Amino acid sequence: MNRKEKAIEYFRGSYNCAQSVILAYSDLVGISEINAKSIAAGFGGGIAQTKKTCGAITGAIMVIGLKYFNENKISESKEKTYKISQKFMEEFMKKHKSTDCEELSDEKLNIVGEDGKIIYKDCERYILDVCKILEKYL
Repeated sequence: MNRKEKAIEYFRGSYNCAQSVILAYSDLVGISEINAKSIAAGFGGGIAQTKKTCGAITGAIMVIGLKYFNENKISESKEKTYKISQKFMEEFMKKHKSTDCEELSDEKLNIVGEDGKIIYKDCERYILDVCKILEKYL
């Protein structure tokens, strides 16, 4: 199973979009699953369900920070992290014209599963796109 598929599996489980992205890459960036789940817990639904910046995007930015930040080279690694994060966001914006959860959401795409639980197809689409873009920068 690739990381995109893992992210969707986490999302279809009980994790938010930010948690799903960071969990799919946690082993790659050296963070435990429990820490990944905890750190990203408040970022779902566009940061604390406020429908602001998409949680999948914030999860990806966390992964980028974990990958490129270096405590021994704070200034340089922050600058590198910013540049990569900006490129990541530009690429997402180019494709979707927004990074805002509220603007990205298309409730018409959501369906009700057999268990009565809503399947957020719009969110799944963005999680997949975020992972695809993210992999270019890792």
